Amino acid sequence: MQDHRIRVLTYNIHVGMGAKSAGQYWMHVWHHLMPHPRRRDNLLNIAHFIAPYDLVGLQELDGGSFRSGHINQIEFLAEHGGFLCQQQQTTRDLGLFAQHGKGLLSRFPVHAIQEYPLPSKLPGRGIVTFCIGDVLSPLFVVNVHLSLSKKAQAKQFDFIAELTSNYKHVIVMGDFNAEPDFLMEHPSIKASGLHLANQQCLTYPSWKPKKQIDFILVSPSILVVESGMIQCEYSDHLPVYAELIIPEEVRLPVICPIPDMNELD
Repeated sequence: MQDHRIRVLTYNIHVGMGAKSAGQYWMHVWHHLMPHPRRRDNLLNIAHFIAPYDLVGLQELDGGSFRSGHINQIEFLAEHGGFLCQQQQTTRDLGLFAQHGKGLLSRFPVHAIQEYPLPSKLPGRGIVTFCIGDVLSPLFVVNVHLSLSKKAQAKQFDFIAELTSNYKHVIVMGDFNAEPDFLMEHPSIKASGLHLANQQCLTYPSWKPKKQIDFILVSPSILVVESGMIQCEYSDHLPVYAELIIPEEVRLPVICPIPDMNELD
């Protein structure tokens, strides 16, 4: 039997808005409302950046509204990053004005694609999932973007733990908006067996990170070879990556080749 190594990344892309400093962040806050031609260039940078990874969880995407120049950002990143499969969830639908959500990208064929709303007083938080590999013993991949309040987060931790409880091989990644101690000390997360792949990785804000709120969690069956955050200026968050060993029983399918970086648009 042979285990499989895969590279995983989670990244809150801030609707394609770059952020080199707090001043730039506030000067460009109007980009949340209006289109800007440099947003496409920044999306291309992100597409090239994420291309070497096998699984990518993205948060704060736009689904193709006025503010994004009618670019469906998950489709754009899948095409220009050379990914085989994509999944998008719109969590705040403001019609033609804004389509706010999250998405998953994969170089593997996927199945059992699902979307779930998360428990919260305010709408707009959700989870997207899919399975990879063997139907009876798949790799279950979850992408999350949680609420800001600890009360809502606690309920959402319970939801995540229950959702993943039926699977042996699990990756949960995303923007948790929670510090690691609060996340990992929550009773249902502790009971789930999920543990952090990325330790001591400050991710927010990108220009002077003070908080660790973006995580990759894995089940005990998955071995973490390497993990960390990457310094870049494409968003107000920093991306988190992990190199993982997936058990052979998952029977990962043939992977879509990572494109030659010189051939990417």
